Amino acid sequence: MATPTAADIKVILDAGSYPDNSITTDVIYDFLRPRKRYPSIEIELSKPEGKSETKEKTQTTYTFQIHVLYKQLGLGSDEIATLNLIEVEIVSLLNAATLGDHKVTNESFNWARTRPEKTHPYFFRSTLTLSVARSESTGATPDGVLVFDDSLSAVDSTPGADASYTNIYDVEVSEGYRSIEEMVTSSPDGSHVPVFYAARFNGKFIGHMHVKASDIGATGDRVNKLMTIRSSGEKPEVAFIYTNKDATTPPGTITERFFIQIDDVSRLYSHADLVRYRILGKLVKPSTIVVT
Repeated sequence: MATPTAADIKVILDAGSYPDNSITTDVIYDFLRPRKRYPSIEIELSKPEGKSETKEKTQTTYTFQIHVLYKQLGLGSDEIATLNLIEVEIVSLLNAATLGDHKVTNESFNWARTRPEKTHPYFFRSTLTLSVARSESTGATPDGVLVFDDSLSAVDSTPGADASYTNIYDVEVSEGYRSIEEMVTSSPDGSHVPVFYAARFNGKFIGHMHVKASDIGATGDRVNKLMTIRSSGEKPEVAFIYTNKDATTPPGTITERFFIQIDDVSRLYSHADLVRYRILGKLVKPSTIVVT
């Protein structure tokens, strides 16, 4: 199930093995009953879907409460032991089940036991608060878009058209010229102060993205092929077009064109998280930037 519901949790708890004369499937409810039944289990979605969204990813949370209603028939500790066994069985069932899908990043369980009827001290309510958090690709409108320029890129197996990369974020482009120092006895800036001249051009590109199935393929624009050596033995040269918003109101669009050779494609397969790629490249010549 992609999104857990109270009915899904009831199905999970229906399969449990509970102590004799305690919980059966006909006293497990996926709603709160107006008239309480002892013993029974009531399941409610106490906090509907909550969302935390950034340009990198979206995290959705759900909170359920599972109420175990139990009546202590005697004064002995064996009745509390029975309630403990019910609680342990519930946690065991939930741990073994799949509350959502592979995108679930966190599950938390917290018990609280109370006596709701003060005039009847032998009535217990044991409540399990269950929180489920899941991560997925962001639904926010991206500010930045990275496009593979098919006509200007030198790769094998060209895609035949420009290709856009989805879920690109934290893009860094830096460039400049290194310096050559000439040591002189005297310079306009003082004795033994070197004179500087421009050396070779130097630049780098760093980009991060969450990878989807559509980003993997056989053509030279796909992220799994960006670092593939060409049939000539040369490294591929990729032309990128990157656009992002500036700080004005309304925002303008910054468009940058640059040419890089891919040096490294790192993959990060984090536990229970989205697959992230980190692409590093070397700029082969100065980029061009325009604002519209």
